[in-house]
Amino acid sequence: MRRMLRSAARPPNVTRYPSPALQQEAASLIGVDKTTVFNWENGIATPSSWVVPGVLAFLGCDPTETGSTLGERLRSARRRLGLSHADLAERLGVDPSSVLGWERGRHQPTRQRRERIAAFIGQVGPRSQG
Repeated sequence: MRRMLRSAARPPNVTRYPSPALQQEAASLIGVDKTTVFNWENGIATPSSWVVPGVLAFLGCDPTETGSTLGERLRSARRRLGLSHADLAERLGVDPSSVLGWERGRHQPTRQRRERIAAFIGQVGPRSQG
């Protein structure tokens, strides 16, 4: 997330925003304060799941989206909605550790669960890549 904000908010090889007003504008569009954006960019903190949709809207794309495996597509869809593992697990009727395991490729869901996951991913829809 830190790299996403850095790459979208300022040109490469620029170590600071040209003006604090631009950092404030980014923070306002995302729905946080400029200290939060500063902390994300400098690796002090990472965005909570609830704020990720605002970050992605600010960026206009999900640059981390790869979508090559079911787990990656599931993670991308979950993040776009700002859901935690527990939130998604509740929607799918499973334990949060199952969602985490699927996303990380540690184990595969049953056929019935794969169908529910596919339906969930289909409802969220793809985001354009930047």
